[in-house]
Amino acid sequence: MIGLRVLHLATSLHAAQAGDVLTAIEWLKQHGHEVAFAAGGEDDIPGVTMLRYRSGTASWWLGGKRALMEQVVEWRPDVVHLHGREAMAAARAIAKEIEVPVLVSVDAVLPPAKGKELNDQVISWVLVPTEAHRAHYVGRVKLSRDNVAQLPFAFNYEGLLGASMRVAHEADAPPVIGLFAEPDDKAVTAVLKELDALAVNGVAFTCIVAHRNAEDQEALRDQHLSASKRPWCQMMPCLHIGILLPHIDIFVQPSGERRAAPIIASMGMARTVVACANVGIEELIQHNKTGIVVPNDDNEAMRAALSNVISDADLRKRLGDAAQADARARFEIGVVGPALVELYRNAIGALHHPENKGEGSRAYRRQITH
Repeated sequence: MIGLRVLHLATSLHAAQAGDVLTAIEWLKQHGHEVAFAAGGEDDIPGVTMLRYRSGTASWWLGGKRALMEQVVEWRPDVVHLHGREAMAAARAIAKEIEVPVLVSVDAVLPPAKGKELNDQVISWVLVPTEAHRAHYVGRVKLSRDNVAQLPFAFNYEGLLGASMRVAHEADAPPVIGLFAEPDDKAVTAVLKELDALAVNGVAFTCIVAHRNAEDQEALRDQHLSASKRPWCQMMPCLHIGILLPHIDIFVQPSGERRAAPIIASMGMARTVVACANVGIEELIQHNKTGIVVPNDDNEAMRAALSNVISDADLRKRLGDAAQADARARFEIGVVGPALVELYRNAIGALHHPENKGEGSRAYRRQITH
């Protein structure tokens, strides 16, 4: 079958790394497709054509749009894959300039006010990780059911084998918990308070609070370290989950507007996951089988779950092993990749024959059934 020319698009490479863009790009290259990546900044992806543009609002209209269009017309993609909604203006401009379909991967559960820009005629598919996400975007955001398809974020098991090894530490060292945080994140504050209670009762552990930049680090340090004097708490600059996972045994996802990609990657690396029951989480995790799901805003349940996984190494291993097996069956790129290409081809064909578009989630369902 003839390979496709796929343009991946984001505001920056760092923004795209939070999902599965690098995994998808590498898999597409290995299977005979040509790929390019358009983003702001100067970062490169080895072996991938990079298209540069200025993504800020002012610079976009003062030459950024024209510069990107010139590069796109020269490269001539068959389809555009937008990662997140932030570069929607660029995707819309490309689609109108050269008449190509756009697919958008959305990990978060966006409220209607933010999600409404996904309701655009240039978008062929909005790709979401679970059926619960799909119901949200159809029911609350009011997107057409025919435009929203389930396609989970993917991980590369073979590529993770080395990275998934735990960073060297003493054999009897207590387990390490990891979580992502932003300043004034009340859900993270609640988790840390429950860890305070465990520490006071003599439970041994370390917690890594991952943050994006130096500004966030300073704010989080004031909130969670200096002010609260938590000797078991550390800070780590972390642009995406792959940086954090080799350092931890347990990944915690509190309540709030969270993403599916970190949970999928944690499961793929055989880490123990403790997550609040946000939209779609119970499709990703089987409670007490492949991780632990606690009710939102139930601090006692969170404390009990953390106490159990911290104190019981056998439980952590059982949950982590089961999570990895489940993730390989449902989220590995060898499962997700063929469904993604089917959706690309479907979108291209539907430009001229929209009546043949079909129901997008079937592409992924066929893969997991096989």
